[in-house]
Amino acid sequence: MRQNLPVTQKEYPLQDGAAIISRTDQKGHITFCNDEFIIASGYARSEVIGEPHNLLRHPDMPPEAYRDMWATLEAGRPWSGIVKNRRKNGDHYWVKATATPLTDGSGYMSVRIKAPREEIAAAEALYARMWQNPSLRLEEGQLAPSGPMALLSRLGERISLSARIRLLGAGLAFACVGLGASGLYSLGEARDALQQLATTDPQAREAFLQADRRYEAKQRILLILAALGLPLTVVGVGLTTRRLHQVARTSCELAGEIANGNLLHPLP
Repeated sequence: MRQNLPVTQKEYPLQDGAAIISRTDQKGHITFCNDEFIIASGYARSEVIGEPHNLLRHPDMPPEAYRDMWATLEAGRPWSGIVKNRRKNGDHYWVKATATPLTDGSGYMSVRIKAPREEIAAAEALYARMWQNPSLRLEEGQLAPSGPMALLSRLGERISLSARIRLLGAGLAFACVGLGASGLYSLGEARDALQQLATTDPQAREAFLQADRRYEAKQRILLILAALGLPLTVVGVGLTTRRLHQVARTSCELAGEIANGNLLHPLP
């Protein structure tokens, strides 16, 4: 890992509203940077164009942060996180960075803004923990779960969003049917008890007949609900999945236009 030294631990204050933008090729070499990038980094433009982007890497940043960033980008997904960058003179500045692959596959684009103080404090605490415990991992800029939650997370990565929605819908439908069946079972238990009393107690016979009628009515209602509810759940889940796919596709197209510098692309 590249070590950029020395460092002063003196923070350079970014201007509110500043947008630091750069592009790199697939190997991380800078191909474009805006004026805000030059001002914040302290380098001349001729010193950064063609150079690897890690010339800004601050030694306080854990290597895992960059491993996670590149793994996310190479998987074709955007990455966002709080980053401590080193200036040419050894000072540093904190940014909230969002990096995304370019749609033409030529490289990556990164947009950075001034990070809020509370997010900087949280990032500093997290990075200190990561230096103390190298086993901690990040996933798309966030602390990855560990233990049983890590297993569930890895399982979730292998299941598509549409499959998760269908599983959730099926689970809700069967839960509703199960609750109805449980209530019907309890009503049947009460009816059976009244039936035993009705053989010896004439007054209990009328109560048994009423309970029997209620049991049969609720049984029919449950069957009707099951017959209607399950297909409606399937249709609802299917429509929701289709809509989410449309939103995701539109969002990806919009992100690609922004990454390519087309800020005038109309919003959907």
